[in-house]
Amino acid sequence: MGFNIGGEFVLAHSFHHANQIEGTYLTTASLPLRYEIFNVGNLSTSGTLKQICSTVLSEGGYELRGSQQSIGTPITTGKSLANAGTAYPLVSLKLKSNRLDAIVIPSAVSALTIDTSICEWKLIKGATTLGGSWTSAGDDSYVEYNIGGTGISGGTVIAKGFLSSSNQSTSQINLPKGEVLRFQLERNSFTSTPTELTLAIAASTPSEIAYGSLDWEEVGR
Repeated sequence: MGFNIGGEFVLAHSFHHANQIEGTYLTTASLPLRYEIFNVGNLSTSGTLKQICSTVLSEGGYELRGSQQSIGTPITTGKSLANAGTAYPLVSLKLKSNRLDAIVIPSAVSALTIDTSICEWKLIKGATTLGGSWTSAGDDSYVEYNIGGTGISGGTVIAKGFLSSSNQSTSQINLPKGEVLRFQLERNSFTSTPTELTLAIAASTPSEIAYGSLDWEEVGR
């Protein structure tokens, strides 16, 4: 790995793993690019880093082939939306703290309410789910989920839309096939903290009951 400066390749790092390690030296080749700068001593001024552009190419393309999983609200216990206009979490996902190198990509989303209300669904990245408890999706899974959350705090809305409880409405929410990688479960590599992905819903009238589910595909070592 290195830099092209003035038409000349400047080597920055070489990988030497042949006959030196027992496992795969690169376990998550699909993680995004990231830049970091830090001081190694006491300097009078802070350093700066200006990033212009980057490209990652794959000769063979990319097609995820992993284990399919799904979780949602129980059919006998919907989520109570006590207050109109307030978003409540239906399903929250995050990587297990000891599986932060896994690739987990949501593949399908479903939500609905059972009364005559218009509701707004949101996919929120980086929120904190309040209440409930986190449960492993299985011994062979890299994910844990929370379907008992009572509220959410913070985060960034990365997708949203509207649903109606009429019989002409559909509960299935389409995730663009060409953009599913932007929904990938993330983690803060500085603090080894997984980032939550939450399906939340708000109703236009109070005291609604809602249901929702999240499907995902996961690959790990």
